[in-house]
Amino acid sequence: MILQRAFFVTGVIIMKFVMLNGLRRHFPLSLAIIVILFTAFQSCQSTALQTTATDTKTRWIADIPIEESLVVVSELGFSFDSPSGRIIVVFATSNQSKDVIWSYYRKTLPSLGWIGSGDLFQHASEEISIRQVRINEVELWRISLQPAP
Repeated sequence: MILQRAFFVTGVIIMKFVMLNGLRRHFPLSLAIIVILFTAFQSCQSTALQTTATDTKTRWIADIPIEESLVVVSELGFSFDSPSGRIIVVFATSNQSKDVIWSYYRKTLPSLGWIGSGDLFQHASEEISIRQVRINEVELWRISLQPAP
């Protein structure tokens, strides 16, 4: 958006300068400069879109990143707003080892501003906990976001 506005303003300034100063003979040069700026803008925008597309591998539920091997069990999860803040609980299965899941969250959450270690991370007035639980003889991951105590 900022680049589009800068391109537009630059083009208007060049055209006004050319027309107001009677430099009509420089019109082709001015037009060439505008075309070059437009091409550069399109190139920058295209590169930004490609970078964004490759960096969006992470799946999310609300503000909780979901590791790629996790399969969410939607029937068990829930979310609601409480007077002290939101509560979101996600249950998921995975065929990956515990180490892979733990490694993902211990690497990803701090890069998103969450502070903590082990299975508990805090950010502002909320906390995320990641725990492995057993429900009806099935190993599940319980990932919850709730107000910090």
